[in-house]
Amino acid sequence: MTASEGEPGRHGLALYVLAPVAVAVAVIAGTLAAFSGGSDATTTAVAPLELAAVSPAVAEHYHSATDLEDVYRQVPCYCGCEEFLGHRHLFDCFVRADGQGWDAHAARCGVCIAESTLVRDLTAAGTATEDIPSAVIDRFGTTPITAPPT
Repeated sequence: MTASEGEPGRHGLALYVLAPVAVAVAVIAGTLAAFSGGSDATTTAVAPLELAAVSPAVAEHYHSATDLEDVYRQVPCYCGCEEFLGHRHLFDCFVRADGQGWDAHAARCGVCIAESTLVRDLTAAGTATEDIPSAVIDRFGTTPITAPPT
């Protein structure tokens, strides 16, 4: 059987094998480029999150972040976003660093939503604002991945 009869020739076989590899490399390179520059790279490369695209329960966390901005800015985040997104505190997980809309990160991060839930619950229970960061640290770990602001 010859290449013209349905069997791939050397060049056809190489393209058949290398094409998926090239696509995978391109996807990985694009992902790394989007996350390598910290919050500035993701802010300019990714459009702001539209709250209509998330569940009402998740959207409530975004509104809480702005309503309780002073508290969220004091709370360290334990999801690792400081490393791959340049976030400084829990507030950055919800609001873009450039202040131009919502950051999509928290909508798909269980740790951020869990921390936000704790902040909201403690606030509703009347916990003093200055006691909330230590409660989050006690619940999620003793060494924050994201240091609280000084």
